Amino acid sequence: MECWTLMCADAKKWRPDVVLLVGDLVEGIAPDNGELITNNLHEQQGAAVELLSMAIPRKAKVYAIKGTPRHEGLMSGITDGVARELGAIPSEGGTHVRPYLLLDTPGGLLYAVHHTGGGSLPWTKTNSSQRGYWILKMSLSDAFGIDPTRLRATVTAHIHSAGMSIPGEGEVIACLPCWQLKTAYAHKRMPFVWPDIGYMKLEATERGFSGCIKVFKQPELEVDTWNPE
Repeated sequence: MECWTLMCADAKKWRPDVVLLVGDLVEGIAPDNGELITNNLHEQQGAAVELLSMAIPRKAKVYAIKGTPRHEGLMSGITDGVARELGAIPSEGGTHVRPYLLLDTPGGLLYAVHHTGGGSLPWTKTNSSQRGYWILKMSLSDAFGIDPTRLRATVTAHIHSAGMSIPGEGEVIACLPCWQLKTAYAHKRMPFVWPDIGYMKLEATERGFSGCIKVFKQPELEVDTWNPE
């Protein structure tokens, strides 16, 4: 909560024009996870609205993107309610949570989606997002006739590890940090890597995109001491 408060203060000072919520706004029902505070979805929805509203400055446009079915459910009903209460801009289909966002900005096109592959290790964090960036450029051109050079930024999440690549001047490929500490599941799956906790600030100008990822210090490790007799 201390880190969240610091981020909210930074957001109010920075006053962004647009806030992107890139999926997994609630934990969802996970009966096998004893670390949950509550499995009550209405309580999760209320908590998400209360906390996220702290991070969204007045007059900022909000876009909410669908996360994983494990957390949000197949229909994203709870997160759509969260996004609606936060004033998220609805998609053409009328839902307040969208599968992806393609945003036309002064810096070029920005594509944001929750899911990405890749590993949690420093040299694999953005591998999948970088590959997707170039595939997306080709797909936009082939399928929709969009000039591929207009796409200049992608933002992904999902793997709980943050990373940023600069493929060219004014271009940004970013994989966002998360707001979930290491769980029992993560200890088993990736015992030697801790998640990155934080957020990203991204600026779009006529020269393209630039940004930075803010990551907070992790809690101290528990260290046991053995004193031989």
